[in-house]
Amino acid sequence: MGQFDTAETFIQVISALPTNLGIFAIDYLNSGYSSVPAKDYTVTEEATTIATLINESNEEKSPVILVAHSIGGIYALLMAPQIEHLIGFVGIEPTTREVVVNPP
Repeated sequence: MGQFDTAETFIQVISALPTNLGIFAIDYLNSGYSSVPAKDYTVTEEATTIATLINESNEEKSPVILVAHSIGGIYALLMAPQIEHLIGFVGIEPTTREVVVNPP
């Protein structure tokens, strides 16, 4: 278990959602429950890898809604054109211009 893992951070929200929804709580690579990556990824590479995971996990071709928190919204915007069956995007507590211009 790592820091800032998505499943634990949002468990109260996830558990309140209808049980007939498929939930895919994704961590940044090398954080949360993710394994250690083989290399350092750029933001674009990481977004592409996550988009591929979403597409490969959606065997039923169900509609997809991206929900992103903070700087995850930047990843979501990069992923959106790559995600099949995407029907919506929800940004929660969007990041600020300062974080985008001068990332931590």
